[in-house]
Formats: sequence, C-alpha cells, structure tokens
Amino acid sequence: PHGRDISQTSQVVLHVTAAVTYWIFGGGMELYDFTILFPVVFGSLSTIVIFALVRVIGGTTAGLLSALFLSVSLPLIVRGSIGWFKSEPLGLFFGILALYFLLSGLNSKNRKVAIVKLIAAGITVPLSISAWGGSQFFIIPIGIFFLTLPFVRSDHKFIMWAIPLFTAIVFLVSLSFERLSSNFIFGLGGASLLIPTIFIVACIFIQSKSNENKKTRNGLLFL
Repeated sequence: PHGRDISQTSQVVLHVTAAVTYWIFGGGMELYDFTILFPVVFGSLSTIVIFALVRVIGGTTAGLLSALFLSVSLPLIVRGSIGWFKSEPLGLFFGILALYFLLSGLNSKNRKVAIVKLIAAGITVPLSISAWGGSQFFIIPIGIFFLTLPFVRSDHKFIMWAIPLFTAIVFLVSLSFERLSSNFIFGLGGASLLIPTIFIVACIFIQSKSNENKKTRNGLLFL
C-alpha cells in the first residue's frame, strides 16, 4: 500500500548520474535517446580510466594494453551495449576511478595532492557501490592490499593517516545513501575496510616500538 521505497531499493547514483549528465550534455536530445547511449559512453570512459590506473602501477605501455584489452572485453560489451541502461558500466567506471585515485594518492609525493586524491577515492567508492552492488568486490582486494602496506612501505607516518582518512570518507559518504548506510558499514564491505585499517594503525605502532631487526617479524606475528 505504501509503494516502493526508491532510496532504499534503487541504484540512486545511476539515476542521478544519468540526470546530471543529461542536463549538462543532453542538448536537444530526448531523455530516452540519451539513456540508450548512456552505457556505451561510460563503458568507453572506463577504458580511459583503466589506462590511467594501470599506468600508475606498471607504466604507459601496460596502461595502453590494459585499455585495449578492456575495450574488447566481452562482458563489458555485453553489459554495456546500446540500450542497456543498467548499472554495471557506471559502477565499473566509478570503481576503476576510485582505484586510480587511491593508488595515485598513495604514490603522490605531494601530500596536499595525496589528500585530495584520497578524499576523491573515498567519495567515489560509495558512488560505485550505490550504482552497482557488484562493486563491493573492489573492496576485498583493497583490504588485502592494505594488509601488505606496513611491510612494503617505509613511509609509515604517511600511511598511518592516509588509510584511515580514506576509510573514514568511504563510511561518511556511504551514510548519504540509504541503500548502503548500515548494510555496507556493518557488512562484509565495511569489515573488509575497517579491519585492515585498524591492523595498519596497530601494526605500525607495534613496529615503531620494535627493534629494527624485529619489525617485520613482529608485524607478521600480529597479522
């Protein structure tokens, strides 16, 4: 009798992004025609973003190859074809963009730039999950990656505040979406971020109190 609770059950970011981009780029096009092209546009933009992401990891050549492989990826073509106004292309775009902001922020030598990118990553992750629930699978590799940071990075003072900043922004922005909110924060996705973040802080503290030769051993024992 009360109808459907849109904010609780719908992929709000998909609808809002379509509305905003139509308002900016729609011109005289019909909204229906715009939504037909919408998945193709964001699927194509994903190839640009994955180029930027992989270039951060492995250089320009690797970035170009990854963009090429994604552009001919059958799942992306099938789920991002013309007329398929669904959430996967947009969720994938935001998910890859979040990874780019996160990794480039962690690699940035300029701390102000790093803060901006980490905040952008923290904002983009909930957008991706709100657009497409499958984006939560991005969270698990991020959590595993966080667990390795105390052992592979020497700039512990930076990591000590950078990762909690990212996690805090993710949780705060998630509260803006009724469909996410507590379901994400207290679910597998939230735990996959919160536990590694707590581990990083605790592990770095333990390593700071350990002898130079025993830092890695004590960190691994804590893990």
